[in-house]
Amino acid sequence: MRLFIVTSTVLLLFAASHFARSAPPPDLAEPPPPDVRAFFATDSQLAAATDVRPRPQFAAPPIQPSFIGPEPRVSSASFRTAQPAAEPRFPDMADDLLSPAAAQIEQGAVGFDSHCTQCHDAHRATAKRKSFAGWLATVRKMAAKRDADIPSGDVVPIARYLASVSGVSRAGGDELAAAMDAALDGDQFNFSATISTLWRGGNDSNIIENPGFFADVWLSAEWQSSGPLSMKATACVTCHQSLHDDRLELVEAFAKLDLIKAWHGPDYEPAHGDGMQLNLSAGRIVVPFGAFASMSHPGANRTVTNPLMYNMGRLVNTGLIGPVVLPMPYADEGAVLDLRVPLACDWSATLDVYAINGLQGFTRISNFLFSRDWVDNNSDPAVGGRATIGNRTVRLGGSLMAGRFDADSATDPVLNYQLAGADATIRFGRWRGYVEYAMRRSDFRQGASRGDEEVYGTVAEIEYQVLDCPQVSLLARYDNLVRDSIFQAPVGFRVERLTLGVNVAMPGGSLLMFNYERWQFPDPTKDVNDLIGVRWVATF
Repeated sequence: MRLFIVTSTVLLLFAASHFARSAPPPDLAEPPPPDVRAFFATDSQLAAATDVRPRPQFAAPPIQPSFIGPEPRVSSASFRTAQPAAEPRFPDMADDLLSPAAAQIEQGAVGFDSHCTQCHDAHRATAKRKSFAGWLATVRKMAAKRDADIPSGDVVPIARYLASVSGVSRAGGDELAAAMDAALDGDQFNFSATISTLWRGGNDSNIIENPGFFADVWLSAEWQSSGPLSMKATACVTCHQSLHDDRLELVEAFAKLDLIKAWHGPDYEPAHGDGMQLNLSAGRIVVPFGAFASMSHPGANRTVTNPLMYNMGRLVNTGLIGPVVLPMPYADEGAVLDLRVPLACDWSATLDVYAINGLQGFTRISNFLFSRDWVDNNSDPAVGGRATIGNRTVRLGGSLMAGRFDADSATDPVLNYQLAGADATIRFGRWRGYVEYAMRRSDFRQGASRGDEEVYGTVAEIEYQVLDCPQVSLLARYDNLVRDSIFQAPVGFRVERLTLGVNVAMPGGSLLMFNYERWQFPDPTKDVNDLIGVRWVATF
C-alpha cells in the first residue's frame, strides 16, 4: 500500500510538471516582452533555440498590413500555436527567442506601427523589397521629414523590422552583423524617384487649369555621413514654367546638422525611447507651414489635387478665384531649427522655427511665381514657426508666418503679410481624418489707396479602409476658399468643392486614386459640376 501511494505521488508530480510546461498561458491583451514569451515556449521551441545545427533561412511569414495603425496583435497563446518552431516570426531571430535581434525587431515592429503609419498606410512600405541598408536609408529619410515624429532610437530597429518582413535574402550570423555595422558606420548615399501620373477633365476643359494628362516626377539624392551631418536635394517637374523658362525646379537643397549627435560625438547612438531631436537645416527648404506641408510630396498624396487653399496649378476659373493662401509645396531659401521632445506616455511635442526670404510681390501678392525665385526682392527676412502636440492617434498643430513682400524702397510704405493656421489629424483603426484652416492677410496698394485683403480656407477629409486584399479605401473631402478685398469684386467671394474618391493599393507599394470633384461658385453659370481625376503614384 505504501509503495502504491509513493508510486502514485511520483506519477502525479511527473504529469503535473509535464502539463505545466506544455499548457498554453491565457491570452494577454498585449504581447509579452521577448523574455516572458520565451518562458512560455514549448519543449520544441526551447530545443530549437539551443539547436546549433545549421538550418535554412525561412522567408518572413505573411502579414496583414494595417491601413492606419498597428497590425493586429497576437496573444502569447496564439503566437505559440500559430508559429511552427522552425519558422520564427522574424528570420533575423535565428531561432533564438532570447536573442538581441528578436528584441530589436520586436521594438522596430512597435515603432513602425506607432510612427510610420502616420503619413501613409503600412502597405506602401511592407510591399517593397529592400536590404537592411536600403531600409535604413529610407527610414532615416522619413525621420528627417517635418512632423515625422520618429524617435532617433527607433530608426535602426524599424529598418531591421522592415528588412525582416520584406522577404529579401540576407546574410546571417556574423555576416549580417558585419553588413549592419557597415551600413551604420559608413557614409550612405540614397537615390529615390517618385512618379505621379495624373489626368483631369470635366464638362468644360477650357476653364480647367492644366487639364488632361501630366506626369509629376520627383528625383531625390541624399547623403548621410557617419557623423551628425547630412545633405539632401530634390528636383521636380512642375505644372508650369518657372522664371528660367523650364519645367524642372529645385524643390529643396539643404544641409542638416544633428545638434544632439554633434554634442555627444560621432559614436553617439540614442537608446530606445530617447526621442529628443534637435536639428538645424540651411539652404532651400520646404517651409513647414501647416500640416499639409508634410503631405505635399506626391508620394504622400491621398487625393488627385491639393486642398484649395494650398492649390498648385489645379484650379478651375483661375482668374475668378485669384491667389490662394499659399501654394504647396512652398520652397524658399533660409534656415530652420526643429525640435522634438517626448512627453508622458506616447505623447510628444514638436517645434519648428525658421527665417526665410519670404513671399514677393508688387502692389499685392498676386503671383507666387516670383516667390520661388532664388533672390529676394528686399532685405527683410520672413520668420515663422510651427508647433504640434499629440500621439499615434491624434495630433494638433498651429502655424504662423510674417514678412514683407514688396521691394526695398526709400519712398513707398512697406507692404507686409501674415499667415496663420491650425490643424488636427486623427487616426483610429481603419479611419483617418484630417482638418485644417489657414488664412493670409496682406497689404494691398492700388494707386494712392491702401488697404488689405484676406484669403482663407478650410479642408476636412476622412478616409476609411473597406477591404484588406486588395487594400481599398473610400475618401470624402470638403474644402473651400474665401477672399475678402475692397479692391476686387465680389467682396466675400467664395468657392466650394466636394471630392469623393477611391484609393486602391497596387503591387510594389504604388497607389491608384480615382476622384470625382464637384465645384460650386457664387455664379451658377461658372459651375464645373463634373470633374474627374485619376492619379497613380509609385516611389522607387
